[in-house]
Amino acid sequence: MAGTILVVDDELLIRDLLYDFFAGQGWSIAVAENGDKALDIIAHKQVDLVLSDIKMREMDGLALTEELKRSHPEIPVVLMT
Repeated sequence: MAGTILVVDDELLIRDLLYDFFAGQGWSIAVAENGDKALDIIAHKQVDLVLSDIKMREMDGLALTEELKRSHPEIPVVLMT
């Protein structure tokens, strides 16, 4: 198994597109519509990579990355825009 990617984006179309692409490549995918939901998922599930939009309402991708680097520095984060 390839591992788990967490896709974080406030746009449903982008979440669905990335879900379909990476699931088709054999990855297990989790999705979150904002940074708070992403942190909740990470608290309860092993995540190997986070793909996050930079511009989101509420907690943006930069704030999410800062929080993840404090709480889960082992998880790589890729920011998208």
